[in-house]
Amino acid sequence: WPDGVPAKVPGSIYTALFEAGVIPDPYVGRNDALAMEESQRAWFCKRTFSYSGSGKRVMLQFDGVCDRCEIYLNGTFLGTHQGMFGGPFFDVSHVIRQGENTLLVYLLPAIHFNNTVVFNCSDGWHYARIWPLGIWNSVTVTDLPEITAEAPFVTTVSHEKGTLDVHIDLINNVKENDFTEVTLSGAYQVTCLIRPKNFTGTAAYFTYPLQPGRKGVTFEGDTAHVRLRFDMPDFRLWWPNGSGAQHLYTMTATIERGGAPLSEAKTSFGIRTLKMEPYPSGEREDMYNRKAVINGRGIFLKGAGWCTIDALMRFTRPAYDRILSRTKQEGLNFFRAWGGGLTETEDFYELCDAYGICVYQEWPCCWD
Repeated sequence: WPDGVPAKVPGSIYTALFEAGVIPDPYVGRNDALAMEESQRAWFCKRTFSYSGSGKRVMLQFDGVCDRCEIYLNGTFLGTHQGMFGGPFFDVSHVIRQGENTLLVYLLPAIHFNNTVVFNCSDGWHYARIWPLGIWNSVTVTDLPEITAEAPFVTTVSHEKGTLDVHIDLINNVKENDFTEVTLSGAYQVTCLIRPKNFTGTAAYFTYPLQPGRKGVTFEGDTAHVRLRFDMPDFRLWWPNGSGAQHLYTMTATIERGGAPLSEAKTSFGIRTLKMEPYPSGEREDMYNRKAVINGRGIFLKGAGWCTIDALMRFTRPAYDRILSRTKQEGLNFFRAWGGGLTETEDFYELCDAYGICVYQEWPCCWD
């Protein structure tokens, strides 16, 4: 567009306008009022991209649009969406073209947080009155394999034996067939590789055939739930800041058929257990007399409240690292992530793991 403003994604409308010199820095003086004026306008965001995939099971995925939008690809209306925390997702196999494609996102004007689902520390009673607006998380176009593995969820059963539970969801992307035991009657298997992430140590590797009737595999619609339990050899524990080292592992789960990989998913984790125990005198109704026990040891949690870091939605890893590294230096080991803020990013949680910070994610709160 001749009069268009260059914009970065992830990002916000306000950051694009500020960097283009259209508005002054919203964080200086009362400039947030000028940014708020822009929030009451509708905006078109356009991206031209090249596609050279198979054209089969092509998924257009938005990981975060704030807040209300309409989506068009190559002039075809795909649908609407509201709510900034994930989505929308579209099967665009029938619309996408080999070669050049044009994606258009029509952002409707921002509305008050009481009428939608956004982080609500942007209404003037924290650090700025700038209602969030923009494509604040990544956008991807992916050719889906016949089966997709979602990120493994790892929990520690025993910190003494290194016993872990891993839960992996397998999604059947061939929509004309439900996920049943017949679907997995072929030579499918899950292969997991666990390696130290931030230290030198022992890795582990195992393969689990997905055969009908096999223990640990259940079915629900187009999803197969795989739950496995195993002991990690020569394991090292993760400890909160000030109590020990933050040993972390990376798990890569690969779905294979006949030895050929179909898809893979990764996660990082620490081996640790957490429970709350009453004081030796027993629990009382008139006080909070419980202690946190991590890996069998009572830990004093030195915490703080965590709120959304930027009204302009500049949620970059360096921005998180600047704050969280200082949190470690201060000696803190615990955060209460406020429920009225952001459903936090993977960068936030990964850095908290790296710096030894436990996180309690409060349930989102709202008012009438």
